[in-house]
Amino acid sequence: MHQLKHETLKNLKCKQCDYTTNNKQCLKRHLVKHVSSKEFKCDNCYYATNCEINLKRHLVKHKTSKDFKCEQCNYATNYKRCLKQHLVVHKVSKDFECNQCDYTTNTKRCLTMHLLGHKISKDFKCDRCDFATNVKSAFSRHSLTHSTSKDFKCDKCDYTTSVRGYFTKHLSKHTLKHFKCGQCDYTTDNRRRLTHHFLTHKISKNFVCDRCGYTTSNKQCLQRHLVKQVSNSKELTCDNCYFTTNNKQCLKVHVLKHKSSKDLKCNRCAYTTINKQRLKKHFLIHKISKDFECDQCDYITNKERYLKMHLSMHKVSKDFKCDRCDYATNIKSSINRHLSIHNSSKDFKCRECDYTTSVQGYFKKHISKHISNDLKCDRCDYMANSKHYLKYHILRHNNSR
Repeated sequence: MHQLKHETLKNLKCKQCDYTTNNKQCLKRHLVKHVSSKEFKCDNCYYATNCEINLKRHLVKHKTSKDFKCEQCNYATNYKRCLKQHLVVHKVSKDFECNQCDYTTNTKRCLTMHLLGHKISKDFKCDRCDFATNVKSAFSRHSLTHSTSKDFKCDKCDYTTSVRGYFTKHLSKHTLKHFKCGQCDYTTDNRRRLTHHFLTHKISKNFVCDRCGYTTSNKQCLQRHLVKQVSNSKELTCDNCYFTTNNKQCLKVHVLKHKSSKDLKCNRCAYTTINKQRLKKHFLIHKISKDFECDQCDYITNKERYLKMHLSMHKVSKDFKCDRCDYATNIKSSINRHLSIHNSSKDFKCRECDYTTSVQGYFKKHISKHISNDLKCDRCDYMANSKHYLKYHILRHNNSR
């Protein structure tokens, strides 16, 4: 079975699309995707499928009791596979190491994905554009962007897509909020989000930093905190500006900002970017119709995140409260920013002067004062040392037409 994966010649082909495989069972499973009617439907939500096994797996999501529980923390799940993956979190030693850098992990799959980052040649190349990758799932997702037919259609509105993940996410907008928090008014249609929300009410903090008094109930937050505590001097530095970081991935993303050629362009204005997500967000500026409306006032927007932030203004009770003063808010990022005020240690220090701060945003703004105004507007004499300010300035020219 495994050796079939390495065969280049695919004997079995789908008559309705370009799919090819060496496995007869895989072909059968694939053909089910082309069947328009769904025989098996969920009574609790909009989920429908042609595979009975998939329906059984899906119904577990609606189950309130958890069969598999972690003995070291409060984690519980109905999937044995998920419990195995979770137990790796508690493991101190790292079994899998990268032989090309310092990366270590407890998961073989994570190591395999990491090693692809060191590979120069790309195994999967798109024959319609310049896209290339070593990850098969990423290539499959990309191929759908060239597909003209939209296989997934919403029966509640005009939304259509060729990506199942996007379709599932869209359907959640039409469903009622099944999961509710017993301690506040929070509701969601996503069980994972509810689990993360529960942590905001948790008094005891399981994860403690052994270098300072920082405590949290979220492991990811502790890992991000430890990166800041590694050393006051940042190990990774950008060759083009003052940016420094301890995170290699953050440096890669930052270096792209200095790239002169912008591959992605807006067809309505002069906006260009190297980030596909940013281009999608930019398109919303030109959109006339507003999809998200506030049911308490006249506020409308194209971004769901903005609507959520706006709705918090109407909320009387405050979900996030500071334990050192009377400050309270409904926005998590605001409470995090506020807590840094009480932090006596200043993690961010300027190399050009004596300025120190515990807030990264304030530090970035300060550094811009030491950088010369090398960004110029091609329509007037305006100069800036921040790309963000220049973009807003250019929009003034576009709006004044």
